Amino acid sequence: IPPETWQEGLWYPRGDVFSLGIVFFQLVTASVPSRHGGSRGVLAPRGSIAGFGDPVQWSSVAQRLALPWDLFPWTLPLLKELLAMMLHRERAKRPRPSQALRHPWFMSLGDAELPRQTVSGLLR
Repeated sequence: IPPETWQEGLWYPRGDVFSLGIVFFQLVTASVPSRHGGSRGVLAPRGSIAGFGDPVQWSSVAQRLALPWDLFPWTLPLLKELLAMMLHRERAKRPRPSQALRHPWFMSLGDAELPRQTVSGLLR
């Protein structure tokens, strides 16, 4: 859920850009949340999540967490640039959907394929 939705209770098109950015980030880093607890996603607190059953508490913690860019493959610089723009915490600084679609990553064959360990992590 984009930060502005937690803060204002409203959803904007740039919120969809943020959410899609999270989905891309989780896929590329093999950090997709799973039911069996193998991964909680990129905005889940690390370590114990005890005490975070309350959505308000969870949102407060998730909004302060930094994305784990160290997990992002260095071989995908154009995608990293695009996701950094899509995942900006301030809605006004995120691209509009049409702007995001014009990013060079969508037209490029320059970035590498997903690393093998990412693909195997997604297939578990």
